[in-house]
Amino acid sequence: MYLHIGMNIYIWARRIVGIFNSELYKKSPAFRTFLEEAKVVDNGLTLDQVKSFILTDSNVVYWSNVHSRTLRQRCRRGLIDNLGLQEPPKPPSH
Repeated sequence: MYLHIGMNIYIWARRIVGIFNSELYKKSPAFRTFLEEAKVVDNGLTLDQVKSFILTDSNVVYWSNVHSRTLRQRCRRGLIDNLGLQEPPKPPSH
């Protein structure tokens, strides 16, 4: 299954290690150091336009203008549709 991460870019879902909210990491000095050492595919975006980072098993970081929550939902929906998995039960609300 491929995950559409925006801007007509698709990534093979099995290669994805993590999908991260950019607001949690953009200001971190350690994350900036990691970005300098990793192979980055910025898709023509500036750091201010990035809403999420997608890390793959080959240490490539893709920048996306799609929010991490939306990407996780797309991935979950694709797994359910393609593999016939059931939606996980929602926790009871109190």
